[in-house]
Amino acid sequence: LIHSKFQIQWLLDNYETADGTSLPRCALYDHYKKHCHEHKLDAVNAASFGKLIRSVFNGLRTRRLGTRGNSKYHYYGIRIKADSPLMQNHIPERYSPHEASAPMTRSKSLGQTRLSQQQLFSLCTLPQIQHWVISLDLAFYQTLVDVLVPDVLMSNMSPFLTQSCRNFAKNAEHYLKKAMQGAPEIIQKKKIQAVKYMAQGLRRYTSLNHLAQAARAVLQKPDQVMAMYNDYIRVDMQQVQEQAGWVSGCDSLMVHHIHNAFKENLQKMAPMEEWAEWLESIVDQILAKYHDKPVQIISEIGKQFLLNWSCYTSMLIRDLTLRSAGSFGSFHLIRLLTDEYMVYLVESRIAKAVNRAMITVISQVNLLMTQNELRLKGYRTLTCIYLRNW
Repeated sequence: LIHSKFQIQWLLDNYETADGTSLPRCALYDHYKKHCHEHKLDAVNAASFGKLIRSVFNGLRTRRLGTRGNSKYHYYGIRIKADSPLMQNHIPERYSPHEASAPMTRSKSLGQTRLSQQQLFSLCTLPQIQHWVISLDLAFYQTLVDVLVPDVLMSNMSPFLTQSCRNFAKNAEHYLKKAMQGAPEIIQKKKIQAVKYMAQGLRRYTSLNHLAQAARAVLQKPDQVMAMYNDYIRVDMQQVQEQAGWVSGCDSLMVHHIHNAFKENLQKMAPMEEWAEWLESIVDQILAKYHDKPVQIISEIGKQFLLNWSCYTSMLIRDLTLRSAGSFGSFHLIRLLTDEYMVYLVESRIAKAVNRAMITVISQVNLLMTQNELRLKGYRTLTCIYLRNW
């Protein structure tokens, strides 16, 4: 009992509840074990400690968070107090240097020697230096994006922060070009491309968060969710399955499971967090058997899944439109969110597979989609010419 009171007091002295913040579950337990070791106390196991911390901080939730698809369990809604001794040695996991993709090596100090501008620019013409500089840029930009938008579904991102992020994304390239005047053209191009990745990531993440906040408002209104449920159970899923299945060739059993789970989430009025976990479980299930395959295969499977998902959601929206469903607007919003979040989840898995900054994967996937669209336009043009001649 004395030990338990001592633990509770230690938790209250070092942690506090705060909306929109999180701590890795393993990091918090490590803090506790270190504290017990220093005071020669027997530490309880992780499960018992989890029960204790939930009893001290009511309403504490567990969520899976992480950069580049590296999801780990976090306590959501708690942070270290600013005056806690733990703060001095605490580096948030998602911003730890170990998460950066840039290589770090031990080296001896070169003293205070400084390079002239000409010498620096000459070094920047070397491919090895260029690669090293860009790897540092991408690691920094990825961390910057993760700090500004730590969770794309978070509910407390203010309109001011959203607009500030978008303004920064809009002007970042201009600022960099001005700062890089006189530098070799090749390093300018590469650094500008890196900052474009960051800007595109910020724009996409803030847009996704905007959708999430709008969808959250719908999901928090029981009457709207019930209207969605009543409209959904009237959808002719057999017809949707026949039409979409013919196009996509999806596993009908999996489609059936997704349909039932979607209906169940509406019926029980699941909060946004449960919807997010459900969507994540679908992506993990799709990609699970390809985890040891080359990244090209993972990427193709992921993109094919996104096309299939979009096909089914389009058919669903079509059916609701033809039925003049009263909850059509709510369904359209949820459809936009799930489509965008699925893209985000697939991209995060690809980034993890190649150990690459997620902001670069997003841009490369967009480039591939653009190339495919141009290719399809070319095919359509040739087909039209052929039909006219025929």
